[in-house]
Amino acid sequence: MWPVSSGRSGAPIKLLCRLYDPDKRSVTWDGVDLRDIDPADLRERIGVVFQDFMEYDLTAAENIMIGDLTATAAAARAS
Repeated sequence: MWPVSSGRSGAPIKLLCRLYDPDKRSVTWDGVDLRDIDPADLRERIGVVFQDFMEYDLTAAENIMIGDLTATAAAARAS
């Protein structure tokens, strides 16, 4: 959608994730203003890795569970 590379602003991605809302105009997803969507519901459907990410010394299953606090080890292994 928007290229994100060194030195460029991550503002479009941050708007999509509703880390902040636009002052003017709107950001829409399938015609729906993102401000009309609960941020928690929206973030369940989006995965973003910013350039200033942190690496964790975890297994793939443990990394998946970080993103879903309701996940269990058994569920992570099954997927």
